[in-house]
Amino acid sequence: MASEPGDQPPSTVTAASSEFDFTLEEVILHVLAAFMLLFGLVLLFAIPTASLPYSPDSTYRLFLVIVALLVITMGKTPFGDVRRSWMVIVIGIIAAVLGMTACFIPGAMSSVIHDLVGAVLLCGGGVLFLLLVMI
Repeated sequence: MASEPGDQPPSTVTAASSEFDFTLEEVILHVLAAFMLLFGLVLLFAIPTASLPYSPDSTYRLFLVIVALLVITMGKTPFGDVRRSWMVIVIGIIAAVLGMTACFIPGAMSSVIHDLVGAVLLCGGGVLFLLLVMI
């Protein structure tokens, strides 16, 4: 029996037509990874040739903004995962505002951002190390 033009074989699900089941965490981390990869490749070749000015404070500012985004969206802090509450979100927003202010106004709050990021990394690393040892 010949098939008519409107007849279609039984549908099979292929890998190309299925939906991706990424969580919000995975999507944000993939976007940040792509950004850091591209940004790193550009900086890797542009800074040593002096074709792009570089300020070490920019690293601290960018780190603070990225950490703030992770705290606000996923509740992931340098001290470990916490349940997202209004207090955690407000702390993340304050950190994001400080980081963005420092990014857009060079030299503003340079020592404050440097000390804040250092304290967050030191205390967060200590807390995570204690959790690793104790659990």
